[in-house]
Amino acid sequence: MRFLFREEYDTAVFWLAEEIPTSSGPNHSISRNIKLALEKLGILNLGVIRVYAPEQPSSIEAEWSDPGIYYYFEGDKNTRVDTMFFCLMTFASCSRNTPANLMVISKTPLKDECLRVLRALEARGFKVFLVQSDDEAEVFRSADSIFDCTRSLDGSIPVVFDSVSIPMDLDNDSCNSSTSWETDTDPGISSDPENVGSSSLTSK
Repeated sequence: MRFLFREEYDTAVFWLAEEIPTSSGPNHSISRNIKLALEKLGILNLGVIRVYAPEQPSSIEAEWSDPGIYYYFEGDKNTRVDTMFFCLMTFASCSRNTPANLMVISKTPLKDECLRVLRALEARGFKVFLVQSDDEAEVFRSADSIFDCTRSLDGSIPVVFDSVSIPMDLDNDSCNSSTSWETDTDPGISSDPENVGSSSLTSK
């Protein structure tokens, strides 16, 4: 498994996939669309995209492989969630001076404890974005569709940045499921990423 060192990257994307979308044409690139969506968020330096999927597709590799993405095919969903958050926290812990940018993609909402970990990182200055859509394949067809399903941790729509990084207003209700990411913080449960055991991160 390739580890992510903060010295190499400013931004990482962690995608808990139900299935790997297949290409609809030679110009279809999931990594490119994610990169463009991040640019709309004012993030210009995407380092790596890691995908945690149930199994490797049976189709020809050229139909689904994307050179900008690293794939992880092993274990059940709980194992993949644990592995994804281990990699995410490893990446975050390597931050030295400037907190990193994190995007988490999942078709289904993660367990509350996962969100508490992300909120703790946000409190430390990390930029954290969540992407959720009922149609896992369709959301990656364009940068706009990815951006439309991107929310901040509080469920709000992120600010759009134009080409000169001037924020613009956005009002888009195309992904109503985003509110399902929200969760109440339980003060009795630690929100420090370093004190959260991997067994508490698994999905329901």
